Amino acid sequence: MRTTVTIDDQVFRDAKIEAIKAGMTFSDFVEEALRRRMPRKPFTFTVSNGGGLRPGVDLDTVESMMDEEEWLERRLADSRR
Repeated sequence: MRTTVTIDDQVFRDAKIEAIKAGMTFSDFVEEALRRRMPRKPFTFTVSNGGGLRPGVDLDTVESMMDEEEWLERRLADSRR
């Protein structure tokens, strides 16, 4: 979706520089920043074939689950390309 927003000049310059450093387009950088700021939607995942969880995933820590959600979102986005 294409939209227009008003951003402070210095914030724009700083964000543009950070996007370049990260090897991202400005649009991708802004989208990632917005996603990180917005409340996360709950999700579920199913473990099949007795494979267990991916290494490093700890169901007892929020940070681990958030990392897992980001990993799943990237995999889904990659599969749509």
